[in-house]
Amino acid sequence: MRKATATLVVLALTVPAINTAMAATPAVGGKCSPVGNKYRSGTKMLICTLKNKKLVWVNAPQQTIAKQPSPNTQPLPASPKNTYPQNPPTQNNQSQQPNQQGPVDPYADLPLLSTFEKNLSSAFPVDFSKALLTIPYLGANSKAPHAGLHVHWTNTSGIWTNAGGKDHVTNYPAVRAFEDGFIDLVTNLYTMQTTNGQGHQRYGVILAFARTASGRPVMADYSLEPLINEPSPHFYESFIKVHQGQKVKKGDIIAYLYIPPTSTGGTHVHFNLVSDNQQMTPSVFTPEVVKAFSSKYLDASYLKSGATMPACIGYGISAAENPFENKPVDCL
Repeated sequence: MRKATATLVVLALTVPAINTAMAATPAVGGKCSPVGNKYRSGTKMLICTLKNKKLVWVNAPQQTIAKQPSPNTQPLPASPKNTYPQNPPTQNNQSQQPNQQGPVDPYADLPLLSTFEKNLSSAFPVDFSKALLTIPYLGANSKAPHAGLHVHWTNTSGIWTNAGGKDHVTNYPAVRAFEDGFIDLVTNLYTMQTTNGQGHQRYGVILAFARTASGRPVMADYSLEPLINEPSPHFYESFIKVHQGQKVKKGDIIAYLYIPPTSTGGTHVHFNLVSDNQQMTPSVFTPEVVKAFSSKYLDASYLKSGATMPACIGYGISAAENPFENKPVDCL
């Protein structure tokens, strides 16, 4: 059920509470955030891990320490474009195929975004039943804004240690098209910058699935973030199962999420809607999906101290982030 109440105060951007400034030296068992955050001092490394439903510092596994860059390593440069070429477009990629009368609008046949307010999808991008935790899309009016919902996985149980890497991608969590559409962009590798100064590399897919009343395309942005640097050149390409221009149906597998053997909870899928560079909450799922999603919240106190957040895909949504009407809502 959607609720619309008063707008909350706008606070600073980014989540999950991604603020690595530390007032004191972290200690094992001390509170921390976000999941997967790291602290290094000499040969000592701590990792922020979910333990007994609390985020605390734990000693990093020796194998994780060995994979980290030395303190003198320069941060990875930001990549404004893909490091590797895109998968080739198909012949039916209309955005690449103008006809003799002029350019063809590849988005003209997509349904209006407004139709998804009532025609809700039960095909969530991933099966989160075995995921570690979820975080809703936290809008500009939430306590800790971050424009994308998250589903996180961990390898603390060892289930992904011998999964097989790029040679056995189907052993990893499948990522699916939540609705019919076509693949507008494939990103085989992109370098992210993090607030602790160390980059990590991700891959992803953008699905065109709707258009606005004015005819502008609406995309679903799937960012797949193992939260490590690419293990070897072109490693992530094997995990992407579609190419630019390809038509897909709801439920089709479009990629797999690589979970590194060293993951302690940071590995995640980030998902949001976007149109004309405006990010929006992907609140297009059935109540059953929303209930299951919210049952795995990392933290239900995004309202304010002592309050519990309701079951939402997006919380604290500003008018610009609302895909269906130009007004802010608390829970969508």
